[in-house]
Amino acid sequence: IAEYEMNIFDRWGELIFRSQSLTDNWDGTAKFRTTQCQQDVYVYKIRIKTIFGESFDYVGNVTLVR
Repeated sequence: IAEYEMNIFDRWGELIFRSQSLTDNWDGTAKFRTTQCQQDVYVYKIRIKTIFGESFDYVGNVTLVR
């Protein structure tokens, strides 16, 4: 993997988390990790670019349960 980006959005489409590192995972917080997100369904978008120039986009949802 040459490039990686993961974005997490709330139900209103607001970006609540962004990472460009495979080791930086979402921990269920928002606003620079100062606010815990409520139990809900969130949308993720992941974009990967390989060292060969191939691009892959993944979209799905994740349910946050506390």
